[in-house]
Amino acid sequence: MSMADITEVIRTRRNTKEFTDKSISRSEIETLLELATWAPNHRNT
Repeated sequence: MSMADITEVIRTRRNTKEFTDKSISRSEIETLLELATWAPNHRNT
């Protein structure tokens, strides 16, 4: 899955409960945390 695919999933997701044992890099984690601002929350739904 590319970072562009992950970005689209995060921006359009509703609920995901699928996990794997695959490791991800620190830079991918940092990118995901930055993208988390797009995720719905109590002020941004």
